[in-house]
Amino acid sequence: MKSITKNLVVFGIIFAIFGCASNQNISANQNSSVSITSNLSTTASVADRPTGFASVGASENFGGYGKPVYTVSTREDLINKAKAGNCIIYIDGMIDITEGMLPSSGKTSTEKLDNFIKSNTAGKTISASSYSEWKKIYAANVKSTEDESGNIQTVRKALQNAWKKQIQVAIGSNTTIIGLGNNSGIKGGTISINKVQNVAIRNLFIQDAFDPFPKMEGGDGYNAEWDCVVIDNSKNIWIDHCTFEDTICLTDKDFDVAAPSDGNTSKNKWQTYDGLLDVKNASDYVTISYCLFRNHDKTTILGSGDNVTTDEGHLKVTFNNNYYLNCTQRLPRVRYGQVHIYNNYYDTDGKGRTNSYCLGVGYNAKIYAEGNYFGTGISKASTMMSSSKPGKIYATNNKNYSGVSSTSVGWNPNDLYSYTTLSPEEAKVDVIANAGAGKLTIVQ
Repeated sequence: MKSITKNLVVFGIIFAIFGCASNQNISANQNSSVSITSNLSTTASVADRPTGFASVGASENFGGYGKPVYTVSTREDLINKAKAGNCIIYIDGMIDITEGMLPSSGKTSTEKLDNFIKSNTAGKTISASSYSEWKKIYAANVKSTEDESGNIQTVRKALQNAWKKQIQVAIGSNTTIIGLGNNSGIKGGTISINKVQNVAIRNLFIQDAFDPFPKMEGGDGYNAEWDCVVIDNSKNIWIDHCTFEDTICLTDKDFDVAAPSDGNTSKNKWQTYDGLLDVKNASDYVTISYCLFRNHDKTTILGSGDNVTTDEGHLKVTFNNNYYLNCTQRLPRVRYGQVHIYNNYYDTDGKGRTNSYCLGVGYNAKIYAEGNYFGTGISKASTMMSSSKPGKIYATNNKNYSGVSSTSVGWNPNDLYSYTTLSPEEAKVDVIANAGAGKLTIVQ
């Protein structure tokens, strides 16, 4: 395989700043005169090294470089190869991890999903012949968190465990997964990066981590379980040039509501999505770069809870040059983490969700935010989350930043790894042009 000597992110940024000779001239938008003349490399290879925090302590053969190479196009091949790890996996085309069970909207079903529910409840204390019937049964039995018990809880857990077995793609250590071409990835699945290290996920469309079996949660109605990607107790993880998005429910109005069939008028939103990308349980040295996050509510959370004290001193994560479009909140929300957020672009376009806030400064967070651009559709650049131990954010050289800023958060990314920033205006142009899947030519 051909080795790429340029670092995709760092060198691309340097070229953008100094206006090197270009193959493309990018205009930010009709209301801006800012432009970048850039020869940012749009090629990618398994030989590329991670950037940001993911580069700290990364192995010489990061992501399984030099290990066996496979090309997959089916759910079975992807799951088997990914779980084994120690390999390079190219995904060719979009793989439906649900194998036809994913509905076309939040208010409909499919014949295969109905059959899945029928077969997995047959002979149990509570049975349902369709997805619609399951919603009515669950809503009739569970009106509060106290009702999530007994037979209904047992059956829901059985359904959820069967669904997890269908949709979970577990990744082994020393693995790189890359999408081929401009339209490769997965839909309807959840990528689990759990207790592993040295993993790269690049150039993938990752869509609709759908959960048809949400459970009642206090203050949140019927709430989903699965995320598109979960990084759990892992280190040296690089997520680069991926598109995370909902395509089924673009707003809350697209979710169904579940109401008891006994005439009770109480209704709860039937939420089939949780997060797009979460990082938790003492994960470390993670970089999320040049990704597009689109059409989602609870987008990214770092840290599972204020009481998860084992996260203290961990959750070292870099977010750089990402594009958040029509995302409501948690971009990201941070507990404990030592998090570097730079050159990201946040905006809405009036065609999907509205924004409530971007950066959530949670329990003992230590956020260093610089060179980010917050668009006109953003309600608040940052917000302090209620906490007995408030976090801190140092914000510098951001465009349209609205929020608090500390004089120091006790650390500086310049002391830990090398990087170069664009101005917020340059970052906006760069991100619009280059963030997301389908922007890279893969060199095998």
